[in-house]
Amino acid sequence: MTIAEVSKKYDITPDTLRYYERIGLIPPVPRTKGGVRNYDETSCGWVELMKCMRSAGVQIEALIEYVALFRRGEDTAAQRKAILVEQRSQLEERMAEIQRSLDRLNSKIAGYDQCLRKKERELTDRLLREGGGQEEEEAPPLPDLEGTESNEGSSPEEGEESSLPEETPPPEPEPPASSRPPAEPPDGFFGWILERAAQYRAEQASRS
Repeated sequence: MTIAEVSKKYDITPDTLRYYERIGLIPPVPRTKGGVRNYDETSCGWVELMKCMRSAGVQIEALIEYVALFRRGEDTAAQRKAILVEQRSQLEERMAEIQRSLDRLNSKIAGYDQCLRKKERELTDRLLREGGGQEEEEAPPLPDLEGTESNEGSSPEEGEESSLPEETPPPEPEPPASSRPPAEPPDGFFGWILERAAQYRAEQASRS
């Protein structure tokens, strides 16, 4: 594989791959006759191992020492194991510390959840108390604006009475009694009573 293909496969830049090889973090990569790096299966295995160790926080100095011991042969197996055991212990300590931090964060988050739920309950209870004794008031009916607007400024139609009061002409003055035409004599007893009453009023008026 070319360096570009390895870079894409493991998501590591070509410059980082060259750096790893230069400082001894991975063994030298085989090259073609033209001097181009040609990553074989073993080289790709080293790249994958170092990416995993660096992501876990393993010290780069320990990894360089491990690779150097590996290149010296099988006689260094015990030393290489000791390096890995030491790095595992450090990693476990960091994991325990991370777990404690995570537990603390979870505890704080749970406390906030409880506080928010309490405030939500208090707010709900307060709203229920404030709105429990209040009755909904009916809104007053709206005026019939449509009918008012349609009639405003328009003259009454034929056959409809106008809402304005009609002017009443002043009453004509009554003529004096002497100029009045004689009334027709009423019929019956009731008519006779009215006639006598009129005569009596006339006599009283003449005396005064």
